[in-house]
Amino acid sequence: MQLQVIQWNISARSDPDEIARYLTGCIPNDKPFIICLQEVIESSFQVLKTILPADAMYYSLHLRPRGTHEGRDRALGVAIFGFNLTGVSCSLVDRSVFPERALDATFCLNQEKIRILNFHSLTGVDYKKAKSSNFASLADHLQANPDIDFMCFDANEPRIDSLFAEKREFYDNRDRGTKAALLMGAKPSHNLQDALVQYLLSQGEVEDKNPLATSFITGKTCRRYDHVYAHKSWRVEYIEYRYDDAIRHTSDHAVVVGLFSK
Repeated sequence: MQLQVIQWNISARSDPDEIARYLTGCIPNDKPFIICLQEVIESSFQVLKTILPADAMYYSLHLRPRGTHEGRDRALGVAIFGFNLTGVSCSLVDRSVFPERALDATFCLNQEKIRILNFHSLTGVDYKKAKSSNFASLADHLQANPDIDFMCFDANEPRIDSLFAEKREFYDNRDRGTKAALLMGAKPSHNLQDALVQYLLSQGEVEDKNPLATSFITGKTCRRYDHVYAHKSWRVEYIEYRYDDAIRHTSDHAVVVGLFSK
């Protein structure tokens, strides 16, 4: 069985028609395919659900709408689209700081379930301790649900990337980076693996560099903030970070495209 996965923070300021146009060109005709998106505002979701020929779709703000007195930061949702798959269920990670930024969905293919967690980290600049607290809640969720197959996310981390988890450095959000390390460090709370690292190692890549790929640029510094992690039972056939494509289609984060098999 093969599964294609896309991870993309599309940006709340992007043109949803451009985003949909690009994603439509990525959809295989007959293969199972999952798209995970972050920074999806309601108006963008309405465009995407109309254009994308998904068999199942889930949107976090339909489970936890923004309140009357809440600010614009509560209007940023996450969405999951499934193609050539049957949707089974979805739920928010209620223990997280902003529940609408973490969506756990299950799909079915030939009686086999595929479970995927899609989340968008808080920023350390705006939230500091809340960012690290959110990582802790997500780490608990992953530990309590070992049947999750994939994790797609914009982490706003790491500060320093590396091919080797023990060499990665994370921002100090009043925790010395320990909570981000629960997701992306050497001793994670889960049994998922960094898909890009696994792919590079399978290709004989041993040169370490920071970043391993560019998914976002802060100032003039290239970062790998966007990630796909996969359960050890899935093999990474390929994974690509398409930063230039994303910029041309009005986002500011790379499109991450991976193919997995088991």
